[in-house]
Amino acid sequence: MRGLKSTKLKTEENRSGHFKRLLAVLGGMLLHVVSWMLFVSALLGGLAGYIDPEVWAAPSLLCLLLPYLWLGTLVVGLLWWFVAKSKLFAIGAGVVLLACLPAIFTLSPVSLPGEPEAGERTFKVLTFNALYCGDVENPDADYSRSLSHIIHSGADVVCLQEQYNLDNTVSIGKATREQVDSVTSIYPYQVNNTKLDIMLLSKYPVRVKHVAYPEQMNFFMYQSYEIDIKGLPLTILNVHMPSYTLSEGEREILDKINNGSFVESFMELRGSILNKMSVAFAIRARAAQSIVNYVRKTKGPLIICGDFNDVPGSWAYRKIRSTGLRDAYCDAGFGPMVTYNLHHMYFHIDQILYRGPIRAIEVSRGNMRSSDHYPVMARFAIEAPVEN
Repeated sequence: MRGLKSTKLKTEENRSGHFKRLLAVLGGMLLHVVSWMLFVSALLGGLAGYIDPEVWAAPSLLCLLLPYLWLGTLVVGLLWWFVAKSKLFAIGAGVVLLACLPAIFTLSPVSLPGEPEAGERTFKVLTFNALYCGDVENPDADYSRSLSHIIHSGADVVCLQEQYNLDNTVSIGKATREQVDSVTSIYPYQVNNTKLDIMLLSKYPVRVKHVAYPEQMNFFMYQSYEIDIKGLPLTILNVHMPSYTLSEGEREILDKINNGSFVESFMELRGSILNKMSVAFAIRARAAQSIVNYVRKTKGPLIICGDFNDVPGSWAYRKIRSTGLRDAYCDAGFGPMVTYNLHHMYFHIDQILYRGPIRAIEVSRGNMRSSDHYPVMARFAIEAPVEN
């Protein structure tokens, strides 16, 4: 009997040992698969600027998540190197991290603000998706914090999106008549078009050069202006790139995901939201090409600013910059910057690009949350002419 019991115990121990080894093998395989999925996702996100979303939209979506994917790859790579002692996975993570560095430095540059040199004049350009000067954070406010920011900004030129005139801020926003009068006093030159959701405020005379509002392109529009700023003839494009057209309910699903209700919300996300985002990326690619075509025909100093609805490193962003434009934040900013603030979607989607004998020496972001976007302002130095 004792022999039989001993044999049974050994058999059970063997089974238990086999089961534990099987679990260890399956767990190891799962870690390998998850690691490679993370590495591939980060790589696609880092290279999204070179993958046309009309062909494949997934990399554009991953580009929005690139900072998190890059940091995740870094952490997992270190764990494979120091804990699991796997050089293969550690080297794989290292290759991905290096391949993504150009996109990472575009999202999180390491430049510092500068100062104008002797003989250089400066001016400021503010871009702001003002959400019609309402107040999503303080809906009971009796004045417009958005207009208050503009009034005290010191900007020479203000490019507004989701704002087509000042009078409508009194009727549907939070602006007071006194605020509107103050803005008009500071910016006597105003350009608005009731067909467009964009507006320009300027301290200097303005001439409209071109208007684009293609139908069925998710609210894509831009307007270009010619402004002489302190002796510099400058073209400015005020841009609103195609949006994702997500409903409030769909945005709330994204909120749930970020608040921890991941599985249930992700199943909802797989349907309409991902489809809408894929369509938006494709439409934005066509919109970017439209801007590229215009920029290539436009001579002289140029600034493009506004709500791009996409992050640095994306296909649309890289496409527009490929015309020889520089990024003001890359030239004068340090670390990541978030310009959208609702629904836990903390992305840098408001851009200021430029070319010509000007240099970005400072970029700042307002912190008020009256709109779903933060206002962004760049200070430029007009480079002094070289004496012969």
